[in-house]
Amino acid sequence: DTLSGTQHAFRWTEARGMSDLGTLKQDGSGNSWGRYVSADGRVVAGQSETDTGGVHVFRHNAGDARLTDPGTLMADNSGSAVLRGLSADGRVMVGQASATGGVQRAFRHNEGEARLTDLGTLRGDGAGTSLANAVSADGKVVVGTAEADGNQYRAFWHYAGAERMTDLCTLRSDN
Repeated sequence: DTLSGTQHAFRWTEARGMSDLGTLKQDGSGNSWGRYVSADGRVVAGQSETDTGGVHVFRHNAGDARLTDPGTLMADNSGSAVLRGLSADGRVMVGQASATGGVQRAFRHNEGEARLTDLGTLRGDGAGTSLANAVSADGKVVVGTAEADGNQYRAFWHYAGAERMTDLCTLRSDN
């Protein structure tokens, strides 16, 4: 909306044209940005400002009245979350979110779940940061970078249902 200076995510269909998806703020003010659309157009995913001052990811299924907010990785949902990918079927979102200890952690969010799932790190003590960069078309595999022991950042993949991420090592021969 160029008059008010705000931006809202939208869904476009041939039958209805452009439909405003609103925001995650209770009064509908603020900004939202659509980032990904499922292959069948049923799901729009993006980010929106919230009443707490953060930016969270959202999912909007065709026919829903409001955006779905899975929060952050903080117990009180404070902080922010950044969307980095959506599976082709629209069921899985991935990215990074604020977590306990002031770090950013890779997340996965499966449609129908109330909260984001923390994918962890590659450090032995479980501390540190991580970032999910993409998700496979079927939503089963998430890839990204994570902190490993020795303050190194390494590529990982995480298979749906796995307890831990898998270290993809480096291209160096001494890994």
